[in-house]
Amino acid sequence: MSTSLDMGTRIFDTPVTWGLGPGPALLRTVDDALVAVSIWLRLTPNREIIRRQRDLMLTLRDVLEAVPSDSTEADMQSAKLAIEGMVKYGSSPEARHAVRIAHFLETRRAAATITPLPPRPGDRPGRTR
Repeated sequence: MSTSLDMGTRIFDTPVTWGLGPGPALLRTVDDALVAVSIWLRLTPNREIIRRQRDLMLTLRDVLEAVPSDSTEADMQSAKLAIEGMVKYGSSPEARHAVRIAHFLETRRAAATITPLPPRPGDRPGRTR
């Protein structure tokens, strides 16, 4: 698990596979990872069923934000291990199922707030458009 110091940048020698929802498939830098985490947090509903996964993702964000710009090999390896651990958990059947349920509940809640259109002149009672 080699990483690069590359004159103080936060670039991984070998990209880290992401694969948790939309965002880059491969993370080449700590900044790429922060973008991927932000996308996941923005698109994933804040529901009790995925509280653990959301808390882990927030912790990953904190770990990544703590990587200094003049990072050491140990800093980069820690960041890479944290990403890989989150991807492993997030890819588990339990976590994927919880995210699907959270999205379903969010869609159902949004659909319940839709106001039906008023009837048009000449519409039969009970007819929907």
